[in-house]
Parts: sequence; C-alpha cells; structure tokens
Amino acid sequence: MQTTSPVTTPTDLLAGVLRGEPAWSGVDRWDTHVLVAAADHHGVGPLVWQALHARRARPHGLYEALAAARHVDLTHEMLRGREIGRVCAALDARDVRALLVKGAALAYSLYPEPWLRPRIDTDILVAHESLGAADRVLRGLGYHAAPAMSTGEFVSHQIAYEHRDAHGLSHVIDLHWKTVNPQALADALPFELLWADAGHVRHHAVLARVPSHSCSLLLACVHRLGHHQLQERLVWLYDLHLLANAVDESGWDHFVSTARDRGISAVCCHGLEAATARLGTAVPARVMVALRTSGLEEPSRAYTERTQRRIDVLRADLRLLPRWRDRLQLVSEHAFPPASYMMARYDARQRLLLPALYVHRLASGAWKWLSA
Repeated sequence: MQTTSPVTTPTDLLAGVLRGEPAWSGVDRWDTHVLVAAADHHGVGPLVWQALHARRARPHGLYEALAAARHVDLTHEMLRGREIGRVCAALDARDVRALLVKGAALAYSLYPEPWLRPRIDTDILVAHESLGAADRVLRGLGYHAAPAMSTGEFVSHQIAYEHRDAHGLSHVIDLHWKTVNPQALADALPFELLWADAGHVRHHAVLARVPSHSCSLLLACVHRLGHHQLQERLVWLYDLHLLANAVDESGWDHFVSTARDRGISAVCCHGLEAATARLGTAVPARVMVALRTSGLEEPSRAYTERTQRRIDVLRADLRLLPRWRDRLQLVSEHAFPPASYMMARYDARQRLLLPALYVHRLASGAWKWLSA
C-alpha cells in the first residue's frame, strides 16, 4: 500500500508528486504562487503538471497555474529542437565528434517528451583537439562566443556561444572539452571514455550522439557536486532517478567499475543516496556497498562532506596539479581573466579602465573566496 511522506515544505510536496504519492497532506498551507515558484526553482514545473494531469483531484489551483506555462514550454522546445538538430548536423558534416550531454541529452534520450526537462542552454562535449573546428562550425552558424565567461587552460573548460534566431529566441551552446572545472573531477570522465559506448538518439529534427545511460549517470553525479556543490534541485535528482531506472545489470557493472577506476565512487554514492531519499529511487544493494567501500579514500570525497569554498577548491586544485608552472598559471587565470571577460563583466567601454577593474576584482572578490 502506498504511503505519503510528511510534508513540511513546498519541496517536500513537489517531491511527493514526483514519487507518485496520492495524498496532499497540508497543501493548503501554501499559496499557489509559492508552489509555482518552488517548482520553477527546482526545474520540475512540467513534471508536476504532467503528474497532476493524470489525476482527477487537482488541489489548490496548481494545475491551472502550471498549465499556463506548458504552451510556452512546447513552443520553445520546438524551436530549440530545430536549432540543436542544425548544430549537431553541422558538426557531423565537418567530422567533429561531438556528444550532446547533461540536460539536453537526457531530454531526448530519457524523458517521455523533451519539454519535460527544462534547461537554459545546450551542453556539447568535444575532444580538446576538436575545439578549433567546433568553434568554426558554430561561428559559421551565426553563433558568437559570449565574453562574460572566464576561460583558461585550468580555470574553466567550456565556452558559451549565443545565437538569436528569427523568432527572437536566444540559443546558448556550452561547448565543453572537460565535463566540470575542479581538478579533482575535471578528468574523471574524459571525452574518449564517454564516446566509447555512446549511442545515437533521434527525436524529430534532433539526431545526436549521447553517452550511454551508465555514463550519463556517472556524469550526472559528478556534475551535481562538481558544479553545484550541495545546492539541491529536484530536477537533478529526477535525472538520477530516471537514469537509475534505465540502467541494466551490465550497465551497473560498468557504472561501479568506472566510478572506482576514476576515483568518483563517493560522489556517485552521494548522488544516488540523495535520489533514494527524495524520490525513492531503487538502486541495487550491491552497487551501494561497492561505492561506499571504494569511495573511502578518494580526494573527491571532500565534495560530499561539506560545501567547498572557492579557496578550498583552489587549494585542492593546486595540490593536484603536478607542476609549479601549472599552479602559477591557475592562480593567474583566476586573478587576471581575459580582458574581454573583464570588459563584459563590468560593462566597461574603454580599455584604459582595465587596470582599475582588475584591482577592484581582487579587492572585492576576496570575501567571496573565503565565504561558503
């Protein structure tokens, strides 16, 4: 018999909906706007609408409020899908090996409909040696690199490209050559490993290569902590939930062995435990035992224990970089990002202001590095 977990916050309520629980104990304590805002924050508005759509009892006006956004979601997805298809086709035509990853990949390979997985950008992973070719393809399609993102050899492993289509919709492609930025996790899932067992996904205009379910699960666990620390959103846990349900026995074997070999067992264990606690995700007991055992001594385990301050991440990165030259370059990239970034970041019009802007950055940013 299905039971309902205690509901003390809007997040609890939304998690219960995603678990399929039938009761809505205490729903009347929150205004509809509060619940809609929580659903938007957690990226699960479309999923909650879908769950309510299948029910006869729809409390508190939440269904009607979420339904209003559904039409926008569907329209945006149609335009987004066409654009993703155009980009992937152009990369393939130029023989650029490219993987659609993270939210976009899961939207087309795992979710019943791609509009159920909200996202603000499209993540594409390429090998480092393919960056130049990928850059030329994107610029040829009308994209331009966004200057307001700091890049470098060590500080960031992605470039954001923007393009506005004829309908006025902005499309953002995050081009990655490593999956996350911190050194403890940056090389955990290299391009070649993900490419080796990737498969194709097709949905209307989109034809793309995506990682296997087991590799996508690894990537989702790493990205959850590598980029977002312990900031929890239900949509990330729902990604893990769907992926765990889709992985078969051989996939779990691959998942466990890769997590162990790449030093991310603790990170993966943390993600699956969170999904289980919130969404009732079923994970084989042998998988959890193996992850807990092999993750005890991993450097990346620090990401599961507490929120890493910027200074903590920098210290860990410096320890992991083998050469002093690389360490000095990392510090320099943090302290002195490219001039184009500084001009965009501070909306400056004259390059003569750059020295003052760098001084301001160093002085005002110190507290951010020391705060949680």
